[in-house]
Amino acid sequence: MLCITGSENTVEQLHERIRDADKRVEAPLHELRLDALEHIDDAVFSLIAQLGSRALVCCRPQRQGGRFDDAGESSRLVLLRRAADLGAGWIDLEADVDDAALDGLARGQLLLSWHDFDGLPADLDARVRTMAQRGPGAIKVAAAVDDAAELVALRSAGEDLALPMVRIGMGNAGLLSRTHYRSFGSAWTYVAAQADRTTAPGQLTLDQALAMAMPASSDQGLFALVGAEQVMSSVGPAVYNQLFRRRGRSESYVPVVSTSLRALWPLLERLGTQGLSVTMPLKDEAFALCAPEPIACETGAVNSLRPASDGAARWQGTNTDVEGVRAPLANCSNHKRALILGSGGAARAAAHACRSLGLNLLVSARNQARAASLGGQQVPWDERGDTQLSGVILINATPICGPSASPWPENAPLQAAVVFDLAIGKGGSRLLERARQNGAITLDAQRMWVHQGAQQMSWLLREPVSPEELEELLP
Repeated sequence: MLCITGSENTVEQLHERIRDADKRVEAPLHELRLDALEHIDDAVFSLIAQLGSRALVCCRPQRQGGRFDDAGESSRLVLLRRAADLGAGWIDLEADVDDAALDGLARGQLLLSWHDFDGLPADLDARVRTMAQRGPGAIKVAAAVDDAAELVALRSAGEDLALPMVRIGMGNAGLLSRTHYRSFGSAWTYVAAQADRTTAPGQLTLDQALAMAMPASSDQGLFALVGAEQVMSSVGPAVYNQLFRRRGRSESYVPVVSTSLRALWPLLERLGTQGLSVTMPLKDEAFALCAPEPIACETGAVNSLRPASDGAARWQGTNTDVEGVRAPLANCSNHKRALILGSGGAARAAAHACRSLGLNLLVSARNQARAASLGGQQVPWDERGDTQLSGVILINATPICGPSASPWPENAPLQAAVVFDLAIGKGGSRLLERARQNGAITLDAQRMWVHQGAQQMSWLLREPVSPEELEELLP
C-alpha cells in the first residue's frame, strides 16, 4: 500500500492533494501532517472523518524532525486523540512519549514510530522489541543511512514480531527500503504528492513511484544500478523503467548507493535480484563475486550481473562497456591509432574495443603500472599534451569531466580526428567543446551508454533490446 504524504499548509491544499492522488492510486492511505498546517481547525477534523480508515494522522514534534513546538505537548496529544475518536485509521505517535500519552488511543490505531536522523542505531533491534512491548498496532522505524549495505540490519530489525512494520532508510542510500517495501517487510511506504512537499530525505514522489510500477513492483524481482552516489544522476532508471512498462514487465529498476557489493549481497539476494548494472567503484569487486564470461575475463572487470541459469554458479558476470565503446567507433575505422587517457575499468574496456577494431593503441595514465597492463605504446601522463594527434582517436576513460574540467591540458593543441568522452558529467564536456571548435568528430558518453545499455539489458532480460529503443526513451 502507498501512503501519500505532503507538507501542505492549508486544508484546501490537503483536499486538492487527496482528490488528485485518489484519481491515480486505488484507495491509498493519506498522511495528514497537522504540524505543517498554518491553522488546525474543524475543517481538518472533518476531512479526517471523511477519510476514516484511510487517514494516517501525525503531528510531529520538533524533537523528532517535525514543526510542532515541543512546549505544546499536551495540546498535541489532545489533537491526536480527537483524530482517533473520529475514526482515523492510524495515529502516529513517537516512541519517546510516556505511557500516559497513549491513554485514550485504541492500540489497534497506534503507529508507534521512531526517527533517527543521525544514522542507524546499533541497538535498533532492541529498540523495536521495546516498542512492541507497548502493544501498538504497528511500528515504524526510520533511520538515515549512508550506504545501502546498512539496510541489511534495518531489514532484520524485529522481523520475527507478529505485528505490522514500516522500515525506512532515509536518504538516497535507503531507496530500496521504499521501492521494495513489501519485500522489505513493510506494510506500506510513504510517497510525496509533489517534489516540493517531501517529508523525509530520499522520499519518492508519486510520479516516481508510479513510474516504477509501485505498489505492484514492490515484491517483484529487483533490477538495480549499484555504485557510488553518482548512480542517482544516471539516466538508466528513467529509461529502463519506461522500457519495462512498455514491455508489460512488473519489475522496477532502482539506483542503489553502495561502496561494498559484498556487504550489500545478502539484501540483494533476499530481495530476489534478477539483474544488476554495476558501476564505480564496484566493477572489480563484481568480478570476484561471479563466474565471469570471457569478455569480462579479458577486461578484468564486470559491469553486469545476473543469476546463473545453468546451475554451474550462482551468478554470472559480463562486461558490456566494450560494446559501448566499439559500436560508436565502428564508423571511424578509417583512423588507425587511438590514444586512451586513463587506466581503470573504462580504459580496459576501451583498449579491448580498440584492438577489436584493429587500432594501434597509445595509453596515458597517472598510474603507469596499470597503464602498461593495457598494452600498446605508453605515453607519460605529463607528456600527453605533446602527442601528435593528427588522425588519432582520443578517448577519455578517466573520471575527469564537466564543463570546466578536462583530461587534456588547456595549453596543448587538441587536433584529434575523433574525440570520445566516456565520462558522464553534468553541464556538458569541456573536452568535447574544444574538440568541436577544432573540427573533430565528437562522441559523448550518451553514445556509449546507449550501446552498452542495449547489450546489457538484452543480457539481463534474456530478450533483445536495441540501442534505438533506448534512444527513444532518453529524457
